[in-house]
Amino acid sequence: MKDEKIIKLMKRKDEKGLDKLIDKYSKYVCTIIRRIICPFFSEEDVEEVAADVFLAIWNNSANMTSDNIQKYIAATARNKSISKRRTYHSSLSLNEDSYISDECVEIEIEKKLESEEITLALNQMNPDDKTLLVQTYYYCRPLAETAELLNISAGAAKTRLFRARKKLKDILIEGGLTYENRD
Repeated sequence: MKDEKIIKLMKRKDEKGLDKLIDKYSKYVCTIIRRIICPFFSEEDVEEVAADVFLAIWNNSANMTSDNIQKYIAATARNKSISKRRTYHSSLSLNEDSYISDECVEIEIEKKLESEEITLALNQMNPDDKTLLVQTYYYCRPLAETAELLNISAGAAKTRLFRARKKLKDILIEGGLTYENRD
């Protein structure tokens, strides 16, 4: 079902619209949530946050338009995930039985640094290649949709994505970022 139809149903508070939205975007929402709250939470927590995301979208469906639905969903998923993570961190009591290991903190710092390096590398790339990579891997948008966004064929997008990944890898290696297999 097209986004426009889903939005119309949701604005009329027809639960079929919510069901269709969940069917279409639940995988996308859960991917965003996992990237933010893992490794601290279980799969049940991911599902709980996803339910909160879709409830928030349902409650604010009057503000949705078809041109911003995916961005709106992504922003809502990120915000709910960050709130969940904050709640978790604020509830931690630092006593003998409950602590965060230095290794866990080190991994988080490494992830942050790698993320910053990747952002810098992406900023060195052609804007269309950057868009292709970000839309495909960060927003988990299907390659066909990203190709349409860039006004190129799906085949051209696939080839361009392959080349963009290679270029990103080369920039990262040149910048000193290496991948070590973590067991």
